[in-house]
Amino acid sequence: MRIKLILILIIAVVLGNHPVHAQKAYKAIRTSLKNKKPDDALKSFQTLRKDSAHMSDPKLYQFAVAAYTQKYEALNQTIYLKQKYDTAQFFTTNYSLCENILICDSLEQLKIKSEEKLYKEFKYRKSNCELLRKCANNISSGGRYYFSKGKYKEADPFFKMYLAIPKKPIWGNDTTTISRKTYFDNIYFNMCSLYEQKKYDEMMQYEETLLADSNVRKYALEYYTLAAEAKGDYTHYVELLRIGAFENPDQPFYFTELADYYNERNDYHSAYELAESLLQKDSMNIYYLECKSLCLIKMEKYEEAVDVAKKCLAIDSTMIEAYFYIGAAYSNLATKVNFPTNVKSKEYKNAKKQQSNYYSLAKPYVEHYRKMAPDRQDRWAPLLYNIYLNLNYGREFGEIETLLNNARK
Repeated sequence: MRIKLILILIIAVVLGNHPVHAQKAYKAIRTSLKNKKPDDALKSFQTLRKDSAHMSDPKLYQFAVAAYTQKYEALNQTIYLKQKYDTAQFFTTNYSLCENILICDSLEQLKIKSEEKLYKEFKYRKSNCELLRKCANNISSGGRYYFSKGKYKEADPFFKMYLAIPKKPIWGNDTTTISRKTYFDNIYFNMCSLYEQKKYDEMMQYEETLLADSNVRKYALEYYTLAAEAKGDYTHYVELLRIGAFENPDQPFYFTELADYYNERNDYHSAYELAESLLQKDSMNIYYLECKSLCLIKMEKYEEAVDVAKKCLAIDSTMIEAYFYIGAAYSNLATKVNFPTNVKSKEYKNAKKQQSNYYSLAKPYVEHYRKMAPDRQDRWAPLLYNIYLNLNYGREFGEIETLLNNARK
């Protein structure tokens, strides 16, 4: 009933007195509205809006408001009667209605400024403001409707309009129609839709706002991290990864991405410091321990690497990388044994014994890694080659040698 009253008021306003030349131009559109044929009225509107004599006339857009209001009322009646209706059409009608309200109001503002003596006050603002407040939340729903269907391009203008409406002069000081939570939810959804469209630069307008909102910060942070990487802004990417790693330790994404970033650039000291800092907060975290062990190997601190990897396995025996790190660390310790020049000396025999001991320690870990990761031959085969060679495992050595030879073909 409220919408009907607004519609009657709108039609009364647009059918009121106006200049003779405009009366003639608007005759067809007025007739269509009187006969409740909004589609015909909108066809006339589309023609007139291309005419320089009418394209800046607020009344023309008020005719469009009246036409879309009729369509909106008809759709609402269909919904009320629980009849089938086109959901997309419902939302696009809402969008077009609000769009023309905003255009009409902005043109009225220009008229008042430029034609102070002839156009002294807003003719349509009061009724349009009331209608806009009735329909605004449907704009939000329309954005979410398209977003839920993965139609991000279609969702985008709905979110943008919803965010713009409260900032328009026509909206006034109303703070009840649009809740703060709904408003921020729409900022978040608009950011997500921009990300899905790869409009990374446009996303940045919301970064400060969303990261300051405790309700969505955790989720927005991941989007902005991925966007920074996609843009190639690695300074910001690393900055956001560090924030995420310390703020959200329950999400391995941040830590693993940052650790990989450092390791791929051979910056093992930074990766080590990252893991060490986070272990101060959670000493039993297997991801931090695993990273620390790898970094220690790269820094040639093999005995420490073994200790850390063993701690990791004590927490979770299924962490297969830890088996590899222990085997690799022991194998590297074996290669670092210093041999005296005199092969017959006692020192030489002791060195050989020490080396064999390291290879013996490495053997079960590398073999277990092979069993758990058979497709990683590139990692375990070279280690087993040296282990079997130095421990005189002839049959096993022959098998590995064949595998390596076949891999080179």
